[in-house]
Amino acid sequence: MVHSASDGIPGVSHRLSDRLAALPLRYILLAAFVIRLLFALFVFIHGNSYSVFYNSDSAEYAEMAQNWLEKGSDLALGGQPRQPNVYRPPGYPLLLLARLALGHLEFATVGIQIVLSCLTVYLVMAIARFAGAAEPAARLAGVLYAIEPQAILYCPVLLTETLFATLLALFVYCFLRYVRFPSLPWLAMAAGTLAAAPYVRPVGLFLVPVMGIAVYWASRRRRLLDVRSLAHALAFLAICAGLIGLWAWRNKRLAGYSGFSSTVEINLYRVHAASVLAQVNGVAFVKMGETAANERSAYYEAHPEMRESDDLPRMRREALAVLRAHPGTFLLLYLRGIPWTLFAPNVTLYCTFFPPPGLSAGVLTAALYDKDVFGAVKLISRYAPVAIWIGVPATLVLLMYYALATGGLIFGPGLDRRSKILLVAVCAVLVGVAGGTIASGRFRHPIMPMVSVFAAEGLALILNPRSGIRLAYAAGIHRG
Repeated sequence: MVHSASDGIPGVSHRLSDRLAALPLRYILLAAFVIRLLFALFVFIHGNSYSVFYNSDSAEYAEMAQNWLEKGSDLALGGQPRQPNVYRPPGYPLLLLARLALGHLEFATVGIQIVLSCLTVYLVMAIARFAGAAEPAARLAGVLYAIEPQAILYCPVLLTETLFATLLALFVYCFLRYVRFPSLPWLAMAAGTLAAAPYVRPVGLFLVPVMGIAVYWASRRRRLLDVRSLAHALAFLAICAGLIGLWAWRNKRLAGYSGFSSTVEINLYRVHAASVLAQVNGVAFVKMGETAANERSAYYEAHPEMRESDDLPRMRREALAVLRAHPGTFLLLYLRGIPWTLFAPNVTLYCTFFPPPGLSAGVLTAALYDKDVFGAVKLISRYAPVAIWIGVPATLVLLMYYALATGGLIFGPGLDRRSKILLVAVCAVLVGVAGGTIASGRFRHPIMPMVSVFAAEGLALILNPRSGIRLAYAAGIHRG
């Protein structure tokens, strides 16, 4: 049952809660749309170039879409004819392909991403309701995500973040509906949405087994072994495996690669193993990465018959050997990246929007990859003060969101315990796999809808603490 802020709480003034509950949904969505549109226009007018919508990853996605449109095939990135691409999944390039076919790639894609971000605002409110939040808290969650800096920041960039966040929010919504009203259609919709997420960003693969366990845990009755819940969990995993397996089958048939995405091997070799070797040998990570890239190019020149996918087992094998030889160093470097994911401002993106004269992107990236905080701040303060003006307030806002979310998670009266655990599990998986040397604030983008739900609970307590206490008591009686 989704309750109202005033249910069963006589004698308490709910003036603010009633105003929030009566806040028209269209106003929240309109505000989110206008904020995102104005920011995108400001970025374009300031940069006076389409390049402000791109970074290195954007160029690769656009290249994939262009290859499909012009040649009808998905060539290896960089135009290398060795094999079809097995690195980038097709979800985001398909979005670009639709826009590319109609022209005006940048403006059309940014427009679609603004609409998707507004859809996520709506889904955040729906998630809050089905997690048990009162209507004022649900509206607050929508307001918080409508003004959340990270969500606004990525709308004008041709990257996967906005689409992935929308898919993830849609999955959480479908999953919570299934938990509240168990039925196979909602289970199938949740599984289908989650299976679509890795097609946009492969990190979604890590959620599949965890959510399969969550299906059984959330739907089982009080018995330890529940046959119905076990059948639902297996059906969920089967749908996910079937849909995800289609792309793995395509990779095997066209390139001889049996995985979903070579991101696993590439990250092991170029990121984790390279960062460990850089730490052991006392050199910069970027320098070690350049050395590895040069060695790989020389290897291909010496073996022109070698397909890129044929080299992936070697990369995995050598990378794992390095990690096994230095497990402590790897663990330290990996864990050091997680706080960066949670708290680091998106400095490189600010500098993309507002290119600082005299500052090389490579120099700044090297400082960030080596986690040289003071060096990075010094560079930004000297060459890109506008990034400081934007980054510092955005970081303070982020800390406020986290503080409110912590309060809402611990003391929030509306959300039921099962929903809290599920939302925290999704966040924990996404943050847990985002460690390492290249960790950045970009990787926290998909958890911010859940953070907004928890933060709304915390803010609701601050705005009306007496109502929150009584609502917690009433909710406890209702749940038995």
